[in-house]
Amino acid sequence: MPIFQFRKKLILYSHIPKCAGQSIENYCQRLGAKIAFMDNDFCLHNITGRAWNLTSPQHISGDALSRLFPKDFFDDSFAVVRDPIDRLRSAFKFQKYKEKKIKENITLSDFIKSDLDNCSRPLGLYDNHFLPQVELLVKKNPYKIFKFENGLLDVKKYLDNNLFFNDSDIKLKHINLGTYNIELSHEDTFVDDSSLEIISRIYKRDFEVFRYEIIR
Repeated sequence: MPIFQFRKKLILYSHIPKCAGQSIENYCQRLGAKIAFMDNDFCLHNITGRAWNLTSPQHISGDALSRLFPKDFFDDSFAVVRDPIDRLRSAFKFQKYKEKKIKENITLSDFIKSDLDNCSRPLGLYDNHFLPQVELLVKKNPYKIFKFENGLLDVKKYLDNNLFFNDSDIKLKHINLGTYNIELSHEDTFVDDSSLEIISRIYKRDFEVFRYEIIR
């Protein structure tokens, strides 16, 4: 979970994977904020045996973070959440075509039925890309929550007003830093009824807490 510091202000950003996290971090860096608890080379360190934990620090679970930082340590906290099905599709695409940790002949529905139960519960698997969003937030922490589907303009306004105290002319754009931006086939991303049942069970609290509807 990156920590943004600008002058004497400390803001916790609970970075939920596949919710424009790198775009937000890039914006804050461009405006001069110092960022701690972030390691974009974690996967490389993991391969070389230099990883310090199960996941990158920016994807640490809320429960683990609550044990590392005392209550009221931060001046403010925010997070961006996303429709659980869209986020799952994005994470699947990233792990299959960028990280190449999912075999090419596996479709999303195949993955949901065979692997999602097992990789959405233990900490660390796939760098927490499939962990429910509620588990990436610190319990009972007062967050400002934004929805990915509403764009990033409100996130920019929040950062400008609460971190930088200035309306910046720099735009906060959703940037795709990967090289895997390919068009997936309908079969590759299709979610059938039985897969949808699994999604609704695994991400039940995400749908409820963030008020997303399950579209059938």
